[in-house]
Amino acid sequence: MTSAGATNSVVMGLGVTGLSCVRHLAARGDRLCVMDSRDAPPGLEELRRDHPGVELVLGGFSEAALEAADLVAVSPGIPAQDPLLVRARARGTDVAGDVELFARAVRGPVAGITGTNGKSTVTSLLGTLLREAGRDVAVGGNLGTPALDLLARAPHDGYVLELSSFQLELVERIDLACASILNLSPDHLDRYGDLGTYGAAKQRIYRHAAAAVFNADDAHTHPPADFPGRRVAVRTGPPRDSGEWGVVADRDGSLRIAGPEGFVLAADGLPVAGRHNAFNVAAALAMADVLGVPPATAVSGLAAWRPLPHRCALVGRAGGVRFVNDSKATNVGACRAALEGLDTGAHDLVVILGGQGKGQDFTFLREPLARAARAVVLFGEDAETIARAVQGCCPVERAADLDEAVRLAHGLARPAGTVLLAPACASFDQFRSYADRGERFVAAVDRLLREGAP
Repeated sequence: MTSAGATNSVVMGLGVTGLSCVRHLAARGDRLCVMDSRDAPPGLEELRRDHPGVELVLGGFSEAALEAADLVAVSPGIPAQDPLLVRARARGTDVAGDVELFARAVRGPVAGITGTNGKSTVTSLLGTLLREAGRDVAVGGNLGTPALDLLARAPHDGYVLELSSFQLELVERIDLACASILNLSPDHLDRYGDLGTYGAAKQRIYRHAAAAVFNADDAHTHPPADFPGRRVAVRTGPPRDSGEWGVVADRDGSLRIAGPEGFVLAADGLPVAGRHNAFNVAAALAMADVLGVPPATAVSGLAAWRPLPHRCALVGRAGGVRFVNDSKATNVGACRAALEGLDTGAHDLVVILGGQGKGQDFTFLREPLARAARAVVLFGEDAETIARAVQGCCPVERAADLDEAVRLAHGLARPAGTVLLAPACASFDQFRSYADRGERFVAAVDRLLREGAP
């Protein structure tokens, strides 16, 4: 029951994040209203079951409810510049996202990771490295458990959070022991309009951070010139000075991760493929070092790490052809990273692309495809858009669906070559999710193996 002086709080947008906001605000005694533009949003049954007294506004947003609110807690799917939120801020209403609410309540150190690609990999790996070193940390945010739900456990040694640009838009202050932007490439331009605005949202992670781990080869990830904290550079190529991290390619194509004080780790034994994933491991080791776990200790935790599925995972081999599942490559930046990471210099990649393109510029893929691809197989809603963008840089084939794409790609591949699913697109034209797409890819490869493909 709320007291007479309880805060009037509105949660805009339900779903996983909205429910976490409801739980957090109800626990502190706020008087709650939940609004969603959908008639039956995800999480509605759970809300009605666990919080039956909460006022509900469905199928649209109520300006009157917002005008009466002391706090508006906003789900990440709603842009910070939505006119309703702009008017609420102009009235002096407190407008916050879930990570801002987390930041106001948290006790203990927090590490934050963002970037267009790789942030889930680095978040999960850093959490594993810290735990294996004896640290009691909670891991979540945009990955897995929502940030506010992590507060219930109150881990002794802090938190590791994946942070999306959507979440960072509404963060005014979060004091991070270590912050990282891994990379930046065009994505979500339907929301941001241009790369600069998208990058500015990511850059908010460095406000009030004690240390920044950044991609030395991507200027968009660098902390601002007046950043007062510690700066740690990680390179996609070899380190350039003794304080940097980087990835070294030997003449035989094998990769090594190199770090300060002579630290070296062979990347060939890692459970993920590609130079870009070697960079991700280097970034996680660098962040662990900043947080007080030196590389010699942290590296032992790699054996306990289980990579997230559908991220440059080796599926199997059919007739000597290697199949790699990177269904999580839902944008051109992730696809490009996979192409560059798996480029052996032998021009032996056959790449499966396609799905919902989200208005992206696919010409961004021309250079790595021309350098690494033997052929491209296109399928899905925006296949023709991609075809126009990449035409001329390598042979292009079209398939009706993913099953046909796998068979075509296998036929085009060289012996000992690689078929890479890195769609550069969202999956919702033909699949429930990128995970569903990845599982369908694995099933198609399994059929080839069972049929004894030549």
